[in-house]
Amino acid sequence: MYDLLNRLVQSGLDRIVLHVDCGQGNDEEEMDAMCETLFTKFEQRKLYFALSITLYEENKEVIPSLMRRYARYRYFDGVLAVLARETSSVLHFESLPTQLPTLNAVHRSIADDLRIEPSSYLPSNLDDQEISWLIYFYYMNVNTGATVSVSPTLIRFFRRAYRSFAGRQLFAATMKASLFRIWFFITTALDLLLKFPDVVHLVKHSALLKDVRFHYIVLQSPPQFNRQKQCVEMCYHCPDATIRNGKLTPVCLADWISPPGNHRDEDGGDVALAKMVYEHLEEL
Repeated sequence: MYDLLNRLVQSGLDRIVLHVDCGQGNDEEEMDAMCETLFTKFEQRKLYFALSITLYEENKEVIPSLMRRYARYRYFDGVLAVLARETSSVLHFESLPTQLPTLNAVHRSIADDLRIEPSSYLPSNLDDQEISWLIYFYYMNVNTGATVSVSPTLIRFFRRAYRSFAGRQLFAATMKASLFRIWFFITTALDLLLKFPDVVHLVKHSALLKDVRFHYIVLQSPPQFNRQKQCVEMCYHCPDATIRNGKLTPVCLADWISPPGNHRDEDGGDVALAKMVYEHLEEL
C-alpha cells in the first residue's frame, strides 16, 4: 500500500475521494478503522482526500459527526453524499414503500448540528424550483466546533471571476494549505459585515488559524421517474457525466443504460431508461 501510494503521488495524483460504504462486506467498526488507516497515510503525504457515502434513512444524520470527526486531518476537506433510491423508482417507473431520506431531512440535520446553510445548489432538469444538489462551503474550528458558512453571493462572485480568467467553468477546487490564510482573510473580509460575531467566535482558540478548516459538503439527489411529465428527472446541466453508447450521459445512470457485460434487465428496464434519457440529453 505504501509503495503504491508513493508511486501515485509521484505520478501527479493530488486528490483521493474514498468510497467506503455499508453493504461492501464490512461492518461499521471495520469501515472506521479502514478510514483511519488510509487517512493517516494520506495526511503524511499531504494528499487531499474526501469521503463519498450513500445516505439511507438510518444514517441520514451522519454527515455532521463525520465532518467533526475527520476535521483533525488538515488534508481532509469534504464529503460527497448521495441519497439512496430504489432502482425500481427509475427502471420500472414505480415508487416502493421503503422509507428513504429526503434532501430536506439531510439539510435540516446539517443546519441543526453544524449550523451552516448551503452556498449554492443545482436544480432538476424539469423544474428550477426542484433541488437536485445542495452544496456547502464553510469554515470549522477543530477545537471549538464553531462554523461559518461561505455566502452564496461570494461563491457566485468567485465562480464568475474564475470563468473570466480561466475561460472555463469551475467544477471543483481544493484548498491548498499554503493559500489557506490568504483565502480565509479574503472571504471573511467580504462577509464580515454580516457575520462579524460568527467570525470572531470561529477564530477564538484556533492557534492563529492553524486549527481552522475549509470544508465542503455536496448532497446529491439521484434521478427518478417523474410520472406527471413521463420522463426521468435528473440534475440540470449535469456536472458529472460520461460517455455511453456515443452520447453524453449522467454518471449515475450510465451503468443502468449500458450495464457491464451487456447485461439487460429482465423487463428491459435499462433499454427504456436509455431511450428516455437520450430524449432529454439536450439538458446537459
